[in-house]
Amino acid sequence: MAKITKVFIDFFVRYEELESGLNHICQRLDIPFELSKPPLLKISARNRNLNIAS
Repeated sequence: MAKITKVFIDFFVRYEELESGLNHICQRLDIPFELSKPPLLKISARNRNLNIAS
């Protein structure tokens, strides 16, 4: 029997409007938005030698 999962979304960002969507989300969260400065997330947790293009 399949499990039914409900998903609730506050805001949907289209790729075509990524910059304005991220800006809107950052404003709602009251955090600064700097497009030229992407976040560095989990950089120490990744294996940099992993070749995924094989």
